[in-house]
Amino acid sequence: MRWLFLALVAPGCYGLKACDPPRPVEYLPVKLWSCSRRDQRCEVYARFQNGIDCDLFKRFLRAECDPAAPPGELRCHETDKVVYLREWFQECTEGDLTFAEVRDGGGWIR
Repeated sequence: MRWLFLALVAPGCYGLKACDPPRPVEYLPVKLWSCSRRDQRCEVYARFQNGIDCDLFKRFLRAECDPAAPPGELRCHETDKVVYLREWFQECTEGDLTFAEVRDGGGWIR
């Protein structure tokens, strides 16, 4: 009976993306780099399918949210905390980057 099930299902999956195993996250093309100026290092914080998703998440990393917002509401704005902005820098890219590519002022050299 099991062979009958396999005979019916196997040809249906041949060549279909739905039957392919999911791609591991390490193969997603866009990398969100997070750089620490204190430790002078950069590492991949997360990976995304595209730059738009990466930029949205990057904005979330640099945001502060109001804990006093009413239930069901989320009120966030980009942080102006100087300590955080001096310490961390994030950037989305498809290529590899190193800390040497980050200027002291926080701009990214491409």
